[in-house]
Amino acid sequence: EIHERLVGSEMCIRDRTSDVMLSASDRPKKIQSFYGNGSDVLVVSNHINAGGGDGAEIIYALRNNDKFAKKLATEFENAGQSVRKYYQRRLPSNPAKDYYYIMRDTPNNETVIVEYGFADTISDANLIKNDWEKLAEAVTKAIVEYAGGKYVAPLDSNYYTVKSGDSLWSISRKFGVTVNDLKKVNNLSSNWLSIGQNLIIPGKKNNTCLLYTSPSPRDAHES
Repeated sequence: EIHERLVGSEMCIRDRTSDVMLSASDRPKKIQSFYGNGSDVLVVSNHINAGGGDGAEIIYALRNNDKFAKKLATEFENAGQSVRKYYQRRLPSNPAKDYYYIMRDTPNNETVIVEYGFADTISDANLIKNDWEKLAEAVTKAIVEYAGGKYVAPLDSNYYTVKSGDSLWSISRKFGVTVNDLKKVNNLSSNWLSIGQNLIIPGKKNNTCLLYTSPSPRDAHES
């Protein structure tokens, strides 16, 4: 899903389209064989967590700041997934090095590990199973906008992008649905919205793309 959406954004990307068995040492080499070791290369390693807990996590390399990780966290929250934290992790035997080999062995690249949720937690497992497209779209949006591109919402989308002054009440009136339906389908626990947030509108189908560029999300007002 992320691969297809990034291809559609005309960004220069590389992803695998089938299962390939690679050793830990071969994976970073494969990545860098495509685009090299430059600081302008984003490496996103996607995972599902386990071991107890709930929510998404994003780990970013010691050499990088938290801007990309924070953007990913914001888009996850906009998609209805809670975020435990975004953080860096150091190798116990050498705190100057990253804990994860994918970060140690892709020096200079901007590398993040994205944990979408916990497979052994019912709420996370159900969210990943039922709303995986929303989560993939959240990562797509974060990548495109962080890289300076123009995000294009999916064709035939049932999404609506929150604009300044929007509220759940005004959006529900616009599309003839109830506020409760909007909250339920988007896993919202409150009436607060953020500018740039994507909401699923039950029954809404468009045949055109929604084009926008979004700065860091700001709070819209509460309905």
